[in-house]
Amino acid sequence: MGYSSNEMKREYNNECKEQRMKNLIKLREEIANTSQIGLIRVLGFTKNDISELENGTRNLSLYHIQAYKKYFREHHNMEISVDFLMGYTDIMENQKMNIGAET
Repeated sequence: MGYSSNEMKREYNNECKEQRMKNLIKLREEIANTSQIGLIRVLGFTKNDISELENGTRNLSLYHIQAYKKYFREHHNMEISVDFLMGYTDIMENQKMNIGAET
């Protein structure tokens, strides 16, 4: 696979979409313990944003990534990894970034 924009998008959707959907729902339901409406109120997303992000019809924008990271850092003392948000991994926190919390 090459590095063209279309190839990268296709590869990302094929490999990461399902995990990304699971990860976003897990953050909302298990960590934030809230509904889509509850998360919308805190993050300022629209109902369509949350719905489309969680059902895989929309990819995360830089704004979405920043909002998720800031919210979970400030309200749940967690450093959510960008790889987790994007669906590259099921490892939620960037442990290296959270070393200070452990010491």
